[in-house]
Amino acid sequence: CLEFNSHRIYNLGLIHKITKGLTCVDELYIKKDPARICASEEIATELGEWDIYCGCYQKQHEL
Repeated sequence: CLEFNSHRIYNLGLIHKITKGLTCVDELYIKKDPARICASEEIATELGEWDIYCGCYQKQHEL
């Protein structure tokens, strides 16, 4: 589970669904305890536990 969009808790699949159609420019996962940057495979998956997600997305330009 990940904290995303001002304290709302989502799983990574839902974040990817919400951002469908956007291009991911960069993303970063942060473990809460101890605070450190981590890989997506290390994020919390249990209910009641969460880590922090930062994503930068760009709208795709139509030609």
